[in-house]
Amino acid sequence: MRLPMLSADGRWLFAERRNEETNAASLVMLNTATMREIRVDIPEGEQIRPLLNTGRGTLVERVLSERSGLSGCTANEDAVREEYYLVEPGAKHGTRVSGEFDVIRQYPKYPFQQCLQSCGGGDIWVVRPDASAQTSTVGGYDLDHFAFVPLEVVHGVSVSSSDIWVDEAARRLYIAYDGDLLQLSLKEER
Repeated sequence: MRLPMLSADGRWLFAERRNEETNAASLVMLNTATMREIRVDIPEGEQIRPLLNTGRGTLVERVLSERSGLSGCTANEDAVREEYYLVEPGAKHGTRVSGEFDVIRQYPKYPFQQCLQSCGGGDIWVVRPDASAQTSTVGGYDLDHFAFVPLEVVHGVSVSSSDIWVDEAARRLYIAYDGDLLQLSLKEER
């Protein structure tokens, strides 16, 4: 098993399992009480990555590329394509979902910081970095609708969600950047 993630209730461990013959990836879940492994019914991919837990289940990314030869990606498409599935704990199938996923694909080193009240209706604080423009757009991510709500653009730095901490009560944004800790005031919500 690779890339494991524990469900929010702690009863299921989601992970990628490789087919030894084809090297295709599938999603399995392990019942932590019984140690019974169950294959989740979503199509195989080149990679299967549990991304994060939501109030409705675990969000999983399925990655395809034309070189993998798996159905769903043809030579006429971009080299890599992602699909997203929501798997309820204990369910043997996933439901394909759509939304904006680039800001949560960063695989932060630490869990995403929960929003208490002031991230535009989002549930967690996230960052959309833009290395070419040297900007970082800080905002909330709505886990029900899989939508990014931009709140603040920070110029001169390109960082990820792992590099920030928001003190909502003090309206402060802290950024770990190049060995320094930057402190900025957050604008009031519009």
